[in-house]
Amino acid sequence: MPEQNNKKSVIDVFNRDIVTSAGYKYTTNAPLSSRMANLRNTEATLECVDFSGKRVIDIGCGDGTYTIELFDRGKPEYVYGADLANEAIKIAQQKKGNRKIFFEVQNVGSLSYASDSFDIAHIRGALHHVDKPVDVLREALRIAETVVVVEPNGYNPVLKLLEKFSKYHIEHKEKSYAPITLRHWISNIGGKVCARRFAGLVPFFCPDWLVKILKLIEPFVERIPLINALGCSVYIFVAKRDKTYLPGLNRLNRDSDHLLASCTRRKNTMQAVPKLSLTLPLSPKGEREFCNYLSYFPLREGIL
Repeated sequence: MPEQNNKKSVIDVFNRDIVTSAGYKYTTNAPLSSRMANLRNTEATLECVDFSGKRVIDIGCGDGTYTIELFDRGKPEYVYGADLANEAIKIAQQKKGNRKIFFEVQNVGSLSYASDSFDIAHIRGALHHVDKPVDVLREALRIAETVVVVEPNGYNPVLKLLEKFSKYHIEHKEKSYAPITLRHWISNIGGKVCARRFAGLVPFFCPDWLVKILKLIEPFVERIPLINALGCSVYIFVAKRDKTYLPGLNRLNRDSDHLLASCTRRKNTMQAVPKLSLTLPLSPKGEREFCNYLSYFPLREGIL
């Protein structure tokens, strides 16, 4: 299925949920499991970031449930909510009351806001619903210095089974990314993860009796390394702009060892080494930084 059609079909599914249920299935008239899971996600997010008095944008805000909860509990100065599902934005507008929350239909991969318009960009359960999640992260870092992301835990084996066999997960094209993948994306676009944690144990749409058991052991699971990585429902991380990031050099940094090893092998086997030509559109300051960067490589005479 073409990428554009795939995106449209997912939005159509969520818009249909809004029309038939006056909200998303896990937020409106939601079962106990969904309420408990959502509450824990909000609590864990607030434990990672101080929203008090901040200018906040909620990217992929959906029907506004999380946005309003974040506003009420986090006490930011104001919150903007952006989502591509127009029916969800209509419901969100109805829910917000007199709160300083402003909902807009936006393409979350290409937002209309100026750079540094916000202090914090909040992305909760949205990256896995877009075709180009890296574009969303890049936009978030552009418009806010701090980004907090809440995503399904891609290390959780139970979650992976639900993605394959649950009707809801299949219909809504639910998926999860490994935390290491998320951190890799952030690093590649000039961000740096400064805090991270696994949280929550209660899955959406599970029986009430199981919810009560899972809530009892949830605090213990969250605190135990490896167990939390495999058992917790979500992965939360906070990223900031990496002020030492120099566009174009990250790949060179990652590949330098391979490059030097290859060149050494060529020299030892008396093979001709091709000249390397690298052109970067850098300012004078950028050129100095680039030269300083290269000075860290212990290149031996005759290798390059």
